[in-house]
Amino acid sequence: KIRLTAAHLIFTGSERNSTRMSAVFASQVRPGQQVFAWDGERLAAVAVKRIYTQEHVGSFAPVTAQGTV
Repeated sequence: KIRLTAAHLIFTGSERNSTRMSAVFASQVRPGQQVFAWDGERLAAVAVKRIYTQEHVGSFAPVTAQGTV
């Protein structure tokens, strides 16, 4: 499970090339897309199963001039 604000950046990959990454806003990710997540040992491309909205207190989404931290 990954929790993000709509303005957070997350790295996605294509189904044809899971090693090529692009940073996109979380609000642009759709079910079926590949995102990169740490599986405890390595960075792995995993398919998004579902997306739902929740409200939490204390989250923020810093963005640098370059677009990534």
